[in-house]
Amino acid sequence: MLKLEKQQDSALLNSKVSYRWVEAATIVEQQVSTSTRVIHAFDREGDIAEVFDCVRKLEHTGVVVRAAHDRSLDSDSERLWAKLEAQPIRFEQIIDLPETAKRKQRQAKLVVRFCQVNLRTPYRFDNPEPLKVYAVYALEVNCPEGEEAKKWMLLTTG
Repeated sequence: MLKLEKQQDSALLNSKVSYRWVEAATIVEQQVSTSTRVIHAFDREGDIAEVFDCVRKLEHTGVVVRAAHDRSLDSDSERLWAKLEAQPIRFEQIIDLPETAKRKQRQAKLVVRFCQVNLRTPYRFDNPEPLKVYAVYALEVNCPEGEEAKKWMLLTTG
């Protein structure tokens, strides 16, 4: 890749609102004691490859991110969601879903699957090593008729 293209990609990231997550992780890492481990929790906006790349360079920082993208994995043409859907159910959990403008309050039964995955590293990164994370997929089963089943995909660095 040409140096100019990398600079343009970097400038584009810096202009994104999402870049604040990379910036926050870096700043907090510099301000905490070396005996402290900081775990950042980000919603879908924080699901950018740069967050995982940044965190792998930091010693005392981890993240939990709600996935927004069905990412390519570092093996053949496998995708994140398909990989997790193929995993065995590890446990079931009942949770309370609060009432919202679109939903009545109810209990939901979730089946949970998880495994370690290697996210494919974007070409624009200097480090070509895969981004190693754990993925956790929670899916509501036996959802009431007329309701949309809840599902969450979380990515964590451990």
